[in-house]
Amino acid sequence: MSRTLRLSAAEYAAIVSGRRTGGGTSPVQIIVQPERDVLDDCLRVLNDCPLVAFFWRQNVGGLKDRDDRFIKFAFKGCSDILGCSVRGRFIAVECKATGKFATPEQSAFLENVNRAGGFGICVDHAGKLALALRDL
Repeated sequence: MSRTLRLSAAEYAAIVSGRRTGGGTSPVQIIVQPERDVLDDCLRVLNDCPLVAFFWRQNVGGLKDRDDRFIKFAFKGCSDILGCSVRGRFIAVECKATGKFATPEQSAFLENVNRAGGFGICVDHAGKLALALRDL
């Protein structure tokens, strides 16, 4: 059974500013999330980030149409979320279930994005994306 972390506005602001929430030395609980939940949470983080101009969920794969032709949605390795910052910087976010990693094709795509001056990242938790967006 998975549990999804939902960030309040105060928690999001604390993560982005680098402040700790809560007090004392309370233990950190690792929340295991399936990829779908990580993706949903990342979409919320991007939606709430004022540095992001627009973004979309990029479906990868394909299907056969009525005439039995295979239609591809995107190329192999394309990230789950694509977008653009308010400054015109390309954004690519690859979402993974907790503890999982990008495939070689996905890693290559993210490396190409970063090498070209874009913002490419693979995350297994939306909090990691929120932290990285500070450098957008």
